[in-house]
Amino acid sequence: MNQNGSGGEIFGTCGGFYEKSAIFVGSGVNLRGGGIIEGLQQAATSQENETQWISTTGGDLQSGVNWADGVALSQRTAGWKGILSFDGSQTISNFYNENGTIIEVTGDGTVINATNVLMIGHTTAAHAIFSGNAVVSAGGLYLATTGSGTAGEQAGSTLTLKDNAVFNIRGNFVPGRNSAGTLYIQDNAVVNFNGGGVCVFGEFSDGAVCEMTGGEFNVNVASNASVYGNGLYLGRTSQFKQSGGTVTIGTSALELELRVGNNASYSLSDGVLNVSGILSKSASNFNFTGGVLSARTIQNGLTQDGGILSPGIDWTKSGEIALGTTTIQGDYALNDGSVRIEMTNDGWDVLEVTGKSTLAEGVLLDLVLADDFLLQGGASYAVWNSDGGFALPENLENLLSPEVGYYWNLSQVGNSLVLSVDSAAVPEPGTWGMCVLGGMLLCLWRKFQKKG
Repeated sequence: MNQNGSGGEIFGTCGGFYEKSAIFVGSGVNLRGGGIIEGLQQAATSQENETQWISTTGGDLQSGVNWADGVALSQRTAGWKGILSFDGSQTISNFYNENGTIIEVTGDGTVINATNVLMIGHTTAAHAIFSGNAVVSAGGLYLATTGSGTAGEQAGSTLTLKDNAVFNIRGNFVPGRNSAGTLYIQDNAVVNFNGGGVCVFGEFSDGAVCEMTGGEFNVNVASNASVYGNGLYLGRTSQFKQSGGTVTIGTSALELELRVGNNASYSLSDGVLNVSGILSKSASNFNFTGGVLSARTIQNGLTQDGGILSPGIDWTKSGEIALGTTTIQGDYALNDGSVRIEMTNDGWDVLEVTGKSTLAEGVLLDLVLADDFLLQGGASYAVWNSDGGFALPENLENLLSPEVGYYWNLSQVGNSLVLSVDSAAVPEPGTWGMCVLGGMLLCLWRKFQKKG
């Protein structure tokens, strides 16, 4: 992203204080004189211009009423910063900012109800920060959206959700609608899409980005525009970069889709990604290097370069056993990381691959057993079926860790990998309880180590 002309302003944070020097777009800035500034996480400005909104009645944020200095938003100079300070829950009819201004919303559990759509970067670029324990319920959100200005003028708009802020959207949720905009989800912040509109990154313009390092992003209700799929859609050149937190598309009772457009991308390097329905993508625009991935169906194959593929989704978020089946449509390359298979006395996880499965040296088939699981000598379980066959490491037993391999054998039977209990290793009934307890503790320890 470039600094144009000789003026220009960038808003960034440096060393814990606000600094103003030039306009930026996204997380990196190319300066006319050369060099790149990386890691700009949010826009801010000198605090000397900030003023507070102090209201017991709510109202219209665009007017000067309830701002400490009485100046309307439309009259603010570039770089001005306003802080919303409420006394109790409030209803606001309008919320949008522009002209490089920054609105910071903090709270102590106060519920802020925005009856209309929140617009961050309405006519020109602007920024918003929701922090503390603020709970916001809005009739929709547009980040970098066209007002009366020209599309593109809103590029560089940012929305940062951090601390314990909760953001409930009951209408359209469209970050980067008409221009490049960046959404930051950090700490323990929560975003809930609760329906009534579309759930799209980059609807009409390129450059929408989500940088997620913590918190939760939940799509709880189906989008009402089938052209974008029924869940979360990444359109045009949008990017979703997940290096922490939990993304959950759908619920235990509602299968929804994560659709990654051909020119968009999703990267999972840490955290948890749960897709109750289909992970729809191309063969190359989903980058899986860490974290935990659970999905009912994965289209166009999968390349895994780290992390854990786990068929079951833990809807209770309690760490309990959660059984499921993942179907990979196409080839599966497990280059690094593991496949987690959980078992109870009533069932087990299954991985179905319609193409060929290729497993590199050093990867693991990670077995996690329910606390009361009973080892029965000779019992066998087909846990991985691959219609196109397998390319396996030379020593198949190395796919199991030593503590699992003591009781279990792994073999290829046709186009399936089968786990079976080693009858010679199953103890006599008198020592059964202690052995099972020790084995379960080892497996559970490995489960939580993998999550970390």
